[in-house]
Amino acid sequence: MNNMLQDIIDLWDIENNFETCFSRYCNYLQTEGKWKLCEHPNRAINNYKYRMRIVHKGEIEPTKEWKKFETWVDNKKVREQKEVERRAIRLGGNWEIKCKELEKQNEELKKQLESLKQELKDKDIKYEKLLTKYMDECDSDSD
Repeated sequence: MNNMLQDIIDLWDIENNFETCFSRYCNYLQTEGKWKLCEHPNRAINNYKYRMRIVHKGEIEPTKEWKKFETWVDNKKVREQKEVERRAIRLGGNWEIKCKELEKQNEELKKQLESLKQELKDKDIKYEKLLTKYMDECDSDSD
């Protein structure tokens, strides 16, 4: 689980993975209709991306839009981490239940095995007795 959490942290690291984070954010904005009412949406999108990349490079001070981007990235990171933790807890609970069931089955099988061993031992003893009795009868008949 730690690897998955680290992968999420790496994925949503603005400094080292800016392009991925930013392209996901732009896709989010586009699906939310940020540029829907623009007269020239492609030009507006390109200008927006240019300004945000300049902020990322440190050439200009962070803008209100940059702060929104950072907040969105942080929220996505936290949401994905929580989802992974919930999934791990759910899977962990399932494995515990399955483990307990298997332990019960194992105990039952051990009991059955002991019962079968005892039954086999009893049959061996019975066979030995019958064989001894038969041999004794054969010996007494030959006398």
